[in-house]
Order: sequence, then structure tokens, then C-alpha cells
Amino acid sequence: MLIIDIDTARRFILGKQGLWPGRRWYGLKGTAQAMRTTEYLQLDPLQIIARSHDITLHSRVLGYTPGLWSV
Repeated sequence: MLIIDIDTARRFILGKQGLWPGRRWYGLKGTAQAMRTTEYLQLDPLQIIARSHDITLHSRVLGYTPGLWSV
């Protein structure tokens, strides 16, 4: 059985989701890669402050602008 400490587990999970150590993707190709890597992206039709998918991708893709996911 493999035993890892909690910090290593957190970094692995955040790294797998593209959130650690910072944004790793850029632009249109980076947006597509982020969508494939996260494996799940909720598309919201409503916009109160920002759409859920735009917030998710903005936190992972450097230079992301709303709507870049649909290009």
C-alpha cells in the first residue's frame, strides 16, 4: 500500500485539475486542453456575474476570455 502525506495528495489533485502550481495553459489550444483535462465542465446559460464555465477556465488558462471555449 502506498502512503503519501496530505500535502502531496492535495498537490496531486490540484495539479491534475490544472490549478497547481498556477495556470499551465494558454489561449485557444490551452482552453481545449483544460477542458479535456478537467473532464467535466458545467455550461451555464445564465450570467449573473460570470458563467460557471468561464470562471473555471479563467482559473486554469492564462489569457482566457469569456466565450473562448466555443471557438
